[in-house]
Amino acid sequence: FETVVVSPVDPAATTGLVVDPGVIYDWGGVATGARIAFQIGNRANIGLIPLVNVGLVDLGGAKWFVEGAFPIFYVPKDVSLTIVAHTGVGF
Repeated sequence: FETVVVSPVDPAATTGLVVDPGVIYDWGGVATGARIAFQIGNRANIGLIPLVNVGLVDLGGAKWFVEGAFPIFYVPKDVSLTIVAHTGVGF
């Protein structure tokens, strides 16, 4: 389960919240997964976020990782694709 605060670089843009539960499968050195996403505060929308995740450092019960995610969002009459890099700690 992931939540993301979206704060655009453009000062005139609004800050948003994305809620995106999903599943990730660990294949060993690489994990893949998909999330279903919803942009809170935006017009009616739904998104699919395929992802690839690589663990970097084992922290004993947790792992520091980098992740490439590819959010695809559908808002009526509009489809968008973004490429995103994340880093974090998974447990």
